[in-house]
Amino acid sequence: MTAAFVHWHAFAYTGKGYTDSEVGKGLAPPSFPPVELAQWLDRRPGLRVFTEQQIDEAVAWLDKELNEHVPVDAASFPITTRLEYSRARLRERVNRDVWYGYWSARGQFVTRVLVACTDTGKSKGCA
Repeated sequence: MTAAFVHWHAFAYTGKGYTDSEVGKGLAPPSFPPVELAQWLDRRPGLRVFTEQQIDEAVAWLDKELNEHVPVDAASFPITTRLEYSRARLRERVNRDVWYGYWSARGQFVTRVLVACTDTGKSKGCA
């Protein structure tokens, strides 16, 4: 049986990017997102929580974040297109996570994540 949906946790990272080699050698700080999403989410508190009735607010949060840290490929993959995709994804019944990891026009590595949490467990940073 599929678990009932409850809410999303919003996560963010903005900073220096590291090569796979640097991460493997332990040169990246503990707050840097590792390869495994669950490891990163377990180490960092969520910034915001959005309920299923707050999809518009969750998309507005993404809009603000993506416009403050414009993706380097925004001309070929516009922010408006990303937001349309995000809204549709958040309305799905399964696999409702939204994850953006990209280089900003300012040369920073940016990650913005909305993780769907269910009432059946405490995984993926859900409380």
